Amino acid sequence: MTRPVVVPALAALVLAGCDETAPRVPHTVSVSPAHAVVSAVGDTVPYRAQVRDADGSVIHEADIRWSSGDERIATVSGAGVATVTGHGSTSIRASHGALSGSGQLDVVLDPARLARVAGESQTAPGLSRLPVNPAVRVEDASGVPVPGIDVRFGTAFGSGSVDPEDAVSDSLGIASTRWTLGLREGEQRMRAWIDAVSIEFTATATTPDLTITTTELARARAD
Repeated sequence: MTRPVVVPALAALVLAGCDETAPRVPHTVSVSPAHAVVSAVGDTVPYRAQVRDADGSVIHEADIRWSSGDERIATVSGAGVATVTGHGSTSIRASHGALSGSGQLDVVLDPARLARVAGESQTAPGLSRLPVNPAVRVEDASGVPVPGIDVRFGTAFGSGSVDPEDAVSDSLGIASTRWTLGLREGEQRMRAWIDAVSIEFTATATTPDLTITTTELARARAD
């Protein structure tokens, strides 16, 4: 009886073929953190991306490209580290071929100070409105303008009135009001503030253009 002979080289080739696996096909890209909130320009947030196949297994050798939805709000490095550049919200996106995933980055700057931008040290007749509206810029600790902040305005006693008394800072961080001076001549003052942060404006009132005052009423009889 003839015994079958197994050639060692052929056996090794067959075994090697059995161990081969088909390349895994990328199916999804996930990004973490999914949502991050920061409060200062210059802050950094490290992001991490994973490419997974249809079974949910991570494909470690997959290349990742990073991008920011708005570089005015944040930039992102090739390693996935986002750096804050301004106020607002943007997405930090990781891409592999036609696949992509993203995380949301919200930048909510903390108002730290107010700066005068217009309307200081004006002179006008009493009871008149100043020609230049007092305006302030809301800034964070680094001097970056902060939009969307409610600013209050008010006058000192005898210093007239302001309208409006509340204004929201615009995209440049600026809020303003109209100031009508009081009757008394000399220095008058108004204030702008956010919580404990405040700043003052001064103006000089001259003699009103026209003033009608009554010191004594004529005699009258009530029927």
